Amino acid sequence: MSNSILVKYNLNNMKRIILNFLIPALLILMIPALGFSQDCSLKNDKDADNQPRLSTGFLSFGVGTSYFLLSMDAGKKDIDLFFVIKGSGPECFDEESTVTINFDDGKTKMTLKNTGATNCNRILHVTFRNGPVTHTYLQRLSTRKVASFHIVGTDKTADIHLSEQDKILLMNRASCVAVESKKIL
Repeated sequence: MSNSILVKYNLNNMKRIILNFLIPALLILMIPALGFSQDCSLKNDKDADNQPRLSTGFLSFGVGTSYFLLSMDAGKKDIDLFFVIKGSGPECFDEESTVTINFDDGKTKMTLKNTGATNCNRILHVTFRNGPVTHTYLQRLSTRKVASFHIVGTDKTADIHLSEQDKILLMNRASCVAVESKKIL
C-alpha cells in the first residue's frame, strides 16, 4: 500500500474511533455532573460578632411519631448541627446526651456528644471546628448515606429512620456546607 492510502486509512479509523467511542464516553462522563448538580444556596447571616454565618435552615427528617428538625450552620470558627427533636422523642438533654448516626452500609456509625446547654426544650447541638480541611463528621455526612439516628436524652431515647429522599437531602445539604464553609474562613 502506498503512504497516501495508509494515511487515509488511519484517518478514517481515527474518525470512526472518535465518533463511536470517545464522544459517547465523554457524554456518559458528563451525565453525573448535569443530572446530579445540586443547589447549594445556603442562607447568609451574621453571628453575634458580626461574622458571616451560613445555614441550611431547618430541614425535617424522619416520619411517624419521632422525627427531628436539623439546621447545619457554618461560621468562621465552627460548624453546628442544631437538632430540634419532635414527636415522642427525648425532651431533655445534658452533656452526656448523644446522637449515634448509623450509615447505610450497616457497619459504620458515628457517635456525637451534645455540646449544647442542658435543657428540656428538645434542643441538641453538636458543634465542631471549621477549618480548611473538612472535619471528619461533616465529610462522612456529605459522602455517605445515613440510615438512621439513635438519639439519647436524659429522659428517653429515639430511633429515627430516614427515607431514601431524606438520605439524599441530608447528604446533599452536608456536602453544600462542607464546600461553602471554606469560603468564610
